[in-house]
Amino acid sequence: MGHGLGPDGKGHKFPIKTVLKQDRKCLGQKEQSKPKVTHFAANDARSVEQRYAATIRIQREKTQKKKHQTKKLSRENKREMDFRRDFYVND
Repeated sequence: MGHGLGPDGKGHKFPIKTVLKQDRKCLGQKEQSKPKVTHFAANDARSVEQRYAATIRIQREKTQKKKHQTKKLSRENKREMDFRRDFYVND
């Protein structure tokens, strides 16, 4: 147990303690969590569980119409290009 980390055993004796980031507040977070070694056991579901419920994103009707219009325009442009390609005659 007297050996350190690394191939030669001359490195740190224990892994560096870190804080596992679980929020979206960036670096300017007010409260500091206590640093700990963040290595988890294999297949540990608790280590990666979400703390906040996932929010459902609902698109506005205007956004849906705009997407539909863009798709329609894209299909028409593709159809036109295919038509021109089919009837192109190289003399």
